[in-house]
Amino acid sequence: MQLNHFDLAVPDLDAAVAFFENGFGFKMVNSFDDMRILVGEGPFVLALTRWAEPRYPPSFHIGFLQASHEAVTEAYQRLLAAGIEVAAPPASKYGAFIFHCQVPGGVPVEIAYRPG
Repeated sequence: MQLNHFDLAVPDLDAAVAFFENGFGFKMVNSFDDMRILVGEGPFVLALTRWAEPRYPPSFHIGFLQASHEAVTEAYQRLLAAGIEVAAPPASKYGAFIFHCQVPGGVPVEIAYRPG
């Protein structure tokens, strides 16, 4: 079974769309009053739904697995070039080469390479 879509609640649809388009290569394919539909690799569909004050459990996050250390570093540089704030540069921890950022509105995002 393959996961093919996910719906994130965000307070600012335009900011969240820009985050995923500029930082992660998603493309918006549909727009509704309170929802935007984006397509990523795989194809993976990401729905963004406007929600004034979204609440997630403290450990909730989304992750983007990369193919190598170099791919993590390239993703880090791409996010910085897109003006996306990144807490710290990639580093080795949790058995991965990893860094984190946040979707506008607070959803944590993990970008990592995990040697197999």
